[in-house]
Amino acid sequence: MPRVRLLPAALLCALPLIGCGDDEKEAVPENPEEAQVMAEQEDVAEAQEDMRDAADDLEDANENVAEQRQELKEAIAGREEAEDAIDDARRQVAKEKADVVAEKKDEEPDFEQELLVPGDEEPAPK
Repeated sequence: MPRVRLLPAALLCALPLIGCGDDEKEAVPENPEEAQVMAEQEDVAEAQEDMRDAADDLEDANENVAEQRQELKEAIAGREEAEDAIDDARRQVAKEKADVVAEKKDEEPDFEQELLVPGDEEPAPK
């Protein structure tokens, strides 16, 4: 059977004084009320850190929303420009068709008739 070695009594008495580090947070006060206060202070510090993290997340989210709104505005403007270009092209096609018909008949072109979309009874807006 192996022989058990005993530590000297002076070393055993000093063990509570020997810490694993100089970190004061690891030190446990002898008074239970002080221990409770320290624990609550640590909880408050953690909650404050969580609050700062949440505030940073909120700020990032707000920035993302602002960027997405700007991108949406740009996309809507691009779509409106494309729709305007289509309308202009339709008008130009209608005018060209009316000119061709007028040349064949030697008549005044009827732009209003050419602007009618099939199925509509009124000319398309200018």
